[in-house]
Formats: sequence, C-alpha cells, structure tokens
Amino acid sequence: MGMFYGHNQVKREPLSGLGYGLLYNWYAANTANFATSGWHLPTETEYITLIRFLGGDNVAGGKMKDSGYTNWNSPNIGATNSSGFTAYGSSYRGVDGSFSILKITFVAWSSGTHKYSIELDYYSAQAFLGTGNPIVGTSVRLIKDSTSLLDGETSTMTDYDGNVYDTICIGTQEWIVQNWKCTHLNDGTTIPEVTDNTIWAQQMDGALCAYNNDWNYV
Repeated sequence: MGMFYGHNQVKREPLSGLGYGLLYNWYAANTANFATSGWHLPTETEYITLIRFLGGDNVAGGKMKDSGYTNWNSPNIGATNSSGFTAYGSSYRGVDGSFSILKITFVAWSSGTHKYSIELDYYSAQAFLGTGNPIVGTSVRLIKDSTSLLDGETSTMTDYDGNVYDTICIGTQEWIVQNWKCTHLNDGTTIPEVTDNTIWAQQMDGALCAYNNDWNYV
C-alpha cells in the first residue's frame, strides 16, 4: 500500500447527509480490500450486463436514475428509476481538483487496469461506458460476489464505518442502492481525505473527498 495510507482502528460515526456519498479516485476504489467482504467494485463486464438487462445503452440510464428533480437538474430525461438502482447526480472531482456541477452527472468507477467508468447524465436516458483518468474522483457502487436474491428483491449491507446500505437485485446482480461512503478499507486502513486542489491533482495513491469538501452532501 502506498505512503498515503495509514492504519486507524477508530471508526467514523455512520454518516447521514444529503445522500450523495463520497468521491474516490481510482487508486482508492481499485484497492483489493476496498469493499466489504463478499462485495467488490464492479467490472466493466458487470456494468455491460446491467446495461443490457435494462434494455441497452440508449435507455438503461433512465431506468437507473432517480426520478424527479430533487437529485438531478431538469430535464432529467428518461428518468424512471424502474430498476431501483437510484442513481443521484453526485458529480465528480476533476484532475485539477475542481468539482463539476452537482445534479448533472453520475459517474462511478469499475475495476481493472483499463480504468473504466459508467456515466449517466441529466440530459439523456443513455448509460455511457468509457475510460477515465485515475486522478478523477467519482462515486462508487458495489456489487455482491454472488446473490441468493431474485430480480427485484431487496436486502441491506453494512460497511466498516457502520453505514447501512439498501441493496437490490437487478437481473442476477445484487447492487448497493446508495453511493459508497466508507472512510476505511475493509481491514480498517484509513483512506486519506484530500481537500487541497493541488494535492488532489498530484495524488498517485488512494484518496477520497466529499463533494465540494462539504460533508453535509454525503
């Protein structure tokens, strides 16, 4: 593990904010023990499976987005959340450390060396897959290694910090419904919070932040 990580067995109190979760650079999200045991950062292939199950690239995004205008800007095209994935427009942190506008986009990392991410936008019902710069901070959704749930069935899971997430089975995949907001790896190692734009832009190891460095958004 890189020099920015440190062990800290003191857990943060479970978070309760506006529900946008935390933003993680790829170096943090792709760490082997990032997720709670039994869960993992989805692969590009697993995102493709999800998108195909929801009808393909052109409509899947709408079925994944939270409907209405509380967590997305208008017009939030195609948003029905019929899948129960409940994506918010949680934004991202760019390579220069600046934050994009809230409620216009949802971006989340996948695992693997190609650094793929999924993107949903307020102006489209599409779901996009593409490569991302590892310095960028995005949301994270986790998928269960295997599930006994059937399509549409729900459950819960708990992270190292004690945050409880709803889960839903979409097709044969069980996903967490809220964006990840854990401040530790699953062995208790603290993921550093980086607020300074210059440091974020130069970070070559795991880091996290709240949107606009304001934990009320989490």
